[in-house]
Amino acid sequence: SREDGVLDSNDRLLEDVDRNIVEDVTKFLFQPPDAPRGSGFDLVALNIQRGRDHGLPPYTKFRNFCGLRPLTGFNDVEALGPFVAELGNVYESVDDIDLFTGLLHEPATNDTGIVGPTLACLLVTQFSHLKSGDRFFFDTSKEEFGFTDDQLANIRETTLASVMCENLRIPQLPENVFIQASNKNNKLVNCRKLKGTLDLRLFRE
Repeated sequence: SREDGVLDSNDRLLEDVDRNIVEDVTKFLFQPPDAPRGSGFDLVALNIQRGRDHGLPPYTKFRNFCGLRPLTGFNDVEALGPFVAELGNVYESVDDIDLFTGLLHEPATNDTGIVGPTLACLLVTQFSHLKSGDRFFFDTSKEEFGFTDDQLANIRETTLASVMCENLRIPQLPENVFIQASNKNNKLVNCRKLKGTLDLRLFRE
C-alpha cells in the first residue's frame, strides 16, 4: 500500500513489492484515453482466467514440482504470507488456489530476491529450458550445431555497438549501448573505431 512505501531520492513515494497490484493495471489496463474512468481491464483477473483457460494446474502442484513442502492449510503463513487466511474466503481448499494468486502471495526469501521460491523455481526452469531446448543456442556444446572455440571467442568479444555500427548509418555510439552514454564512464565513440569486431573469416567453411 502507499502508506507502507518508502521515499525515493526525489521524495516520491514508492510502493512496496507485495501481493497488491497497482490500479493502473487492475482498473485501467488498455483503457482508451476518452473512455469513462474505470472501464479498463484487470490484469490480475485476466492472468487468472488465462491460467484456467490453458488448464494450468493449481499453485500446490507447482510447489510440488519445485520440491517445496505441501501447504498445511489457510493458516500457512510461512508459505503464503500474513494474508493467507483471506484466501480461505475465496477458495474451498488450498488445492484450488490459482497459480498466479499463489505466486503473488508467497513471500520472497533471502535466496530468491523479490519473488517467492515457487516463482523463482519456475523462472529458472523456464529460462534453462529455453536455452537447453534450442539446439542453435550460440554456446551449445553439440558440435554438429555449435561454434568452434575460435568462433565462440570472437562472438564473445563482439559488442552490440560494433554490430550496430556495421549495419546502421550511425556516426557514434557508446561502447556499451545498454547503458546511457556518459562522458565519465561510457563515452561516445566514433563508429569507425567500433566496426569490425566480428571476424567473418572464422565462419567461412
